[in-house]
Amino acid sequence: MAKEKDFGTEILSRYLPPRPDNANKYTFGSLLIIAGSRGMTGAAALAAKAALRAGAGLATVACPDTERQIIAAAMPEIMTFGAYPENGAFCLKSADEILNFISSKKFSVMLIGPGLSCTDCTAAFVKKILENCRIPAVIDADALNCVSRLGGFGKIKRPENSAPAIITPHDGEAARLLGVKKITDRNAAAAELAAQCGGIAILKGPGTLIACGGMDTVRNSTGGSELAKAGSGDVLAGIASAIYMQNGLAAGFTHKAAYQSAILSAWLHGTCGSIAAEKYGKRSVIASDLIEAVPHAFSQLEVSSYCNS
Repeated sequence: MAKEKDFGTEILSRYLPPRPDNANKYTFGSLLIIAGSRGMTGAAALAAKAALRAGAGLATVACPDTERQIIAAAMPEIMTFGAYPENGAFCLKSADEILNFISSKKFSVMLIGPGLSCTDCTAAFVKKILENCRIPAVIDADALNCVSRLGGFGKIKRPENSAPAIITPHDGEAARLLGVKKITDRNAAAAELAAQCGGIAILKGPGTLIACGGMDTVRNSTGGSELAKAGSGDVLAGIASAIYMQNGLAAGFTHKAAYQSAILSAWLHGTCGSIAAEKYGKRSVIASDLIEAVPHAFSQLEVSSYCNS
C-alpha cells in the first residue's frame, strides 16, 4: 500500500540542493530534451520552459529538423538541435545523429518522450537512444508508448551501471507497459513499473504515486482536477528532469536522489496546480499556467538552502 505521508515543506526542502551565489549555469546542469514531432512541438517547449523554471542551468531540445524553427521561436532561452526527420518525426538515422551530438557535449540528464509520436520508426529510435546513451534519464509520454510497442522494458537493454531512470506514466501508459487493459491496483502497478524500469515510477493521476524498489511507495497529496489538461504531463517531466539533475550533480545520481527528486517534483507540480487554480479556477488552468506558478511553489518550501547561501 502507498503510505499517506505529509512530508511538510521542511522535509521536502531537504530534497533540493543549495544554490550558491558563486555558481554558474553548468553548476545546475545541462539538460537534453529529446522531444517533438509534427503537430506536437508544444510538448517540447513546455517541458523545456518548465525545466528552466525549476532550476536547470541549460536546456537543449533535440527535435526533428523540420520542426526546429517552431520550437526555437517558442522560447528564446533554449538551444536546439535538428536531427534528420522522417514525416516530421524521428527515425533510426535521427538516433545516430543525436548520439553523435551527445558524445560531443556534456549533458547531465536526458528527458525523452514529450510529443515524439509513436510509430515503428520512433520506437526503433527510442530503443537505440535508450540502449546507447548512459546519461541519467527521465522517460515520459510517447517514449513510454514506444517502449510498450517494443514489448516493455524487458526488451530494452540499458548500458551497464546506468543511473536509475525516472518514468512518468499516466494510467493508460502504465497499462500498456504492463500489458493489461486497465490499471485496477495503482499501488501494485507503480511498484511493478519501478521494478521493470529499474528506477523510479511516478504514476500520475488523482493521488500521484511515487514508487522505488526497497523504499515506501508514497502518495502525493497536492493538486487536483486542474492538472487534467493537455501539456500538464510535459510540465511535470520538465520539472522532474531539472530537480533530478540538480540533486544528481550535488550528491550523485543514485536511487535515493531519483526517489527524492520524484517526490519533490510531484509535490511541486501539484502545488503549481493549486496556485494556478486559485488564480484562474480549476476549469480554466492550462499547462503554461503551471509553469508560471513554479516560482511561487518554490517559495512555499521552508528552505534556507534554496535561497542564496
